[in-house]
Amino acid sequence: MLRFVFTRALSLALSLAVASLVIFAVVEIVPGDPASYMLGLNATPEAVDSLRDQLGLNGSLIARYLGWVGGMLTGDFGTSYTYKVPVADLVAQRLWVSLPLALFALTLSTLIAFPVG
Repeated sequence: MLRFVFTRALSLALSLAVASLVIFAVVEIVPGDPASYMLGLNATPEAVDSLRDQLGLNGSLIARYLGWVGGMLTGDFGTSYTYKVPVADLVAQRLWVSLPLALFALTLSTLIAFPVG
């Protein structure tokens, strides 16, 4: 039983690591610069470079990935490029709408799954 739990935990950790790498890679591959997007079309190159420094976008890929994962593990999801506020605040605002929907879906799927087998 202990071996089963260990293999499942290892599988979960590996899945999370692969998923985080894929998500980070997709965000990095998307064309465009978040700093340029946030400042608009009339931004000076100095302002864009300064914002890139503030956002930590000038570091190496490995440093940015490790910082991103570290932030996720500590609850620091960074700043929204669109709304320019902490992502955790945006999630907290929308959680109270999403949570009842998720609980209803869980209840409904459980009520259907048990009789079906």
